[in-house]
Amino acid sequence: MINTSYSFWKPEWTLDGEHLVTIPTVSNFGDLGNLLTFPDFSLIAESSFWVIAVTLAVIGSIETLLSVDAADKMDSQKG
Repeated sequence: MINTSYSFWKPEWTLDGEHLVTIPTVSNFGDLGNLLTFPDFSLIAESSFWVIAVTLAVIGSIETLLSVDAADKMDSQKG
């Protein structure tokens, strides 16, 4: 809808077909299962999986703590 309106006002902003999202059509409830992709948990027993998972968790926690600290320093009313 927005892309169509751009063709009237700003034609150079209009996206062609290869850049637009194609939403699949589901004719019945059974077809919905074919569209879903489920994760592959086969590597959950590998140590490399857990090293990456713990690394991401630690980095996320550090980032959160640093953001809270930075926000506290910006508050001039904090007593």
